[in-house]
Amino acid sequence: MSNQPADTTQRNRLIRAIIGLVLAPIVGAIVSVAITFGFASFLNPIGWTSPSTFDLLFGTVSIGAVAGCPAAFILGPPIHIWLQYHRWVGVHHYIAFGALIGLITALALAVFFMQAGGAIAIIGFMIIFAGAVGGLVFWLIRRPDRDATASAPPRAAAPAHRTHGQAGDT
Repeated sequence: MSNQPADTTQRNRLIRAIIGLVLAPIVGAIVSVAITFGFASFLNPIGWTSPSTFDLLFGTVSIGAVAGCPAAFILGPPIHIWLQYHRWVGVHHYIAFGALIGLITALALAVFFMQAGGAIAIIGFMIIFAGAVGGLVFWLIRRPDRDATASAPPRAAAPAHRTHGQAGDT
């Protein structure tokens, strides 16, 4: 147990959640693009022209901020509250729901740009992977598994059913 007052603990959790919501999509985008470009350069090392590191980093952070942050701020808090309510506070839950946020974002972008095909599919997988990494980053920053309040309200116990012939029957 911590000796901090409850309001300080709540404030710290809120601050960590906000930091997680901001950093998760940006870090997810950076990792996703770095792995994708690394894989592409491995498959075709001769024909691959690598963008400068600054251009790559700026473009990735921009993509994460423009596409990922709104999705994280709109979908993240209700999902986080829902996961805590159901006591699903493990890292695998946050990775899976981060990927779900990535999938929703990828579908929204595909509909917005009215695109289908190979390029949008690759970008879609990159966004889903970035969402999964974002879920991991949020979990690492927020650490909901350490909350004492990450529990559902107690459920009322069902009354015991008795059958005929039990002790106490008259």
